[in-house]
Amino acid sequence: MDGILNVYKPAGITSYDVIRHIKRTMRREDLISLSKIGHAGTLDPFAEGVLLILLGKATKLSGQLMDMPKVYRGTIALGEERDTDDLTGKVRKVSKVNKVIKVREDDFQRIAESFLGEIEQEPPVYSALHWGGKRLYELARRGQMVQPLARKVQVYEFKIIEPCSPFSLCSPSFSFEAKVGKGCYIRALARDFGRALGTGAYLASLTRVSVGPYHCDDGLRLQDISKNLMASVNYA
Repeated sequence: MDGILNVYKPAGITSYDVIRHIKRTMRREDLISLSKIGHAGTLDPFAEGVLLILLGKATKLSGQLMDMPKVYRGTIALGEERDTDDLTGKVRKVSKVNKVIKVREDDFQRIAESFLGEIEQEPPVYSALHWGGKRLYELARRGQMVQPLARKVQVYEFKIIEPCSPFSLCSPSFSFEAKVGKGCYIRALARDFGRALGTGAYLASLTRVSVGPYHCDDGLRLQDISKNLMASVNYA
């Protein structure tokens, strides 16, 4: 079988866990055999949403699919920076409460708009990028914190959906939606937003809403793989 499968990855598992689940289901249900299976763009374990699974010859389309614009929705928490730039990391810097409560509502959209277009972005230290033959997250877990060079990425849209209102001081956060190009890290966008705001920030939740024409509302849930697999494949 050759095709593209739009899977809704739940939070709490890795992208490769999804591939393992599909392989196990195929073997258990005696559905089809595959010579190749992969995915087009990793989703962090804490994130959910569209994960494109590539079957057979469709694995050759990985680069083409990863070039497509992606839409994300999520929550950015203010007041802290973390080593992973997301909720899973260790706190490395905390802002004073009075810094956070002085932020005005109109600051949010103004700063968000400053990130539109082609920007320079430093990828997170914890990322799947390679450095000396190793993944950066592998080095970081060993205490070798390598900061990758900044690179140009494209941000098409960055909208504040629900700004912090009249701040919940225990957990000030806001919701956003962003449409970005290849290679843009939403974790880094959250981190840099917090620095521009002067409060520090990290990514608290994330949903990949779409990749090109593939939308999360149409994504196949893992529990439905066995009964809906054949009907859900977009044949390449």
